[in-house]
Amino acid sequence: MRLLIFTLAVLLGTVSGQVVEFDKTVHDFGDVLVSDGPLTCTFTVKNISDKPQAIYEVVTSCGCTDVKWTRTPLKPGDSGTISVTYSNDSGPLPFDKTLTVYVSGTRKPVILRIRGVVHDKKVSLNDLYGKFRIGPLGFKEADFKIGNMEMGESRSTVAKVANLSDRPVNVTVDARSPQLKVNITPNPIPPGSVAEISLKVNSDTTLWGRNTYNATLRVQPGGATGTISAWAFTKDNFSGLTPAGIRNAPVPTVTDPSSSFGPVSRGTRVNAAFQIANTGNTPLIIRKTDVDMANVTVSSPTSVAPSASASINVNIDTKDLAPGSHMAIITITTNSPTRPIVYLYVNVDVKK
Repeated sequence: MRLLIFTLAVLLGTVSGQVVEFDKTVHDFGDVLVSDGPLTCTFTVKNISDKPQAIYEVVTSCGCTDVKWTRTPLKPGDSGTISVTYSNDSGPLPFDKTLTVYVSGTRKPVILRIRGVVHDKKVSLNDLYGKFRIGPLGFKEADFKIGNMEMGESRSTVAKVANLSDRPVNVTVDARSPQLKVNITPNPIPPGSVAEISLKVNSDTTLWGRNTYNATLRVQPGGATGTISAWAFTKDNFSGLTPAGIRNAPVPTVTDPSSSFGPVSRGTRVNAAFQIANTGNTPLIIRKTDVDMANVTVSSPTSVAPSASASINVNIDTKDLAPGSHMAIITITTNSPTRPIVYLYVNVDVKK
């Protein structure tokens, strides 16, 4: 018997291409047992165009996943299905598999995901969902990965939450980032059971690169509050560019994107300078610069003219770094269709 008391197919908000619409892009089986055997779920795709459309290929990321889909063309307004079966024969391990769906009339494939955690024996809800709690509400984590999206798009993810008490609880959203939508089903959550939480992020023209979106949840009875967060990385959308627009677009070039220092004494400030050139025909716009390490500051231009170059300076304060090797990764989001993301690397070896 599965550990999930509820097996939910929650509508996350549709994901639209040019001609089709999916009911969801992620199916989370949650916590299951090896003895459950193969696991099956279904995605629904609707033709929202005015012409017949067909699912002509679905490519799985693993031989452990079998897929069947509607082979006949879908008339305008009609829906088809993609049925996915995970073999569940790899033992007690987490799984996260992708399916790449190719549909006629679309320029890009749609990525679907199935995931879950397989156990060899039943595990209590407290053990599974006790890592982060808001009163009686238990989570496996409080920070959720939405992933990458393009400007103008939205992306969703789902996760499981558990009511660890012996009475129903109701969850409300007290506050949230404007770009984040949160939904819990069922709500109220019955005692000692699992529900599904969906988090959907809408892109925002003021937010490029990596951003974190927060929501404060309140759980009744008791009134306990706590904050969960989701992060997403937003890059430019080039789907409307013509071939001429791509040829004339900016092209960022960094001759040497890596710089190394050390060994240095702890507390030393390290400065690295990079030259970024624009070898394209229109201005290069630097949308956002993100750094994955604390005590790092970056100064960079907001734009680089065609056939020009500019400096990007990286300063690292090593006062809080432990002895050993460290790497700072600088992620630059640009308006270049050929290089929308540029990475710079600074390696620092701190003396013992």
